Amino acid sequence: MSTGVFKLAKLFGGCGYYAKVTVEASPGKGLVSLSPDVFAWLKDVYGPEAWEWPVCDSYREAAMAGATYALAHMDFNKARHDISVTQIHVSPVDTNWDSVAYAACHATWKAAGAEGTEQPHWEGRSIVFPGGLNRPAPPSS
Repeated sequence: MSTGVFKLAKLFGGCGYYAKVTVEASPGKGLVSLSPDVFAWLKDVYGPEAWEWPVCDSYREAAMAGATYALAHMDFNKARHDISVTQIHVSPVDTNWDSVAYAACHATWKAAGAEGTEQPHWEGRSIVFPGGLNRPAPPSS
């Protein structure tokens, strides 16, 4: 099993982008899973009574989407891996869905020891995933 960590910390025109995602890769079929403790760090930082923010579920979806994107866009000469997202570290102010997906994507490539074939890139203040990313539908009003 190998671990990959990627930290995104950028500032563009006064807008911050932050996420730090840790994943573990092991030989497998290309499955992505989440540890139930991805936000356990909140209790370490904010105390034992801390609870998850409502947006944490969205960040879980982003990490799953980023890791899944990475597995679909890496050198196929490498062995297949199962990915477990073990930590999603975020900021209440500077984190968004794309930041978490971006960090998870790069952490997955690091853990798998592979290069991405279609790297996400920045266009202005937006992160673009070539070919798109599996995003949840916006909530209906």
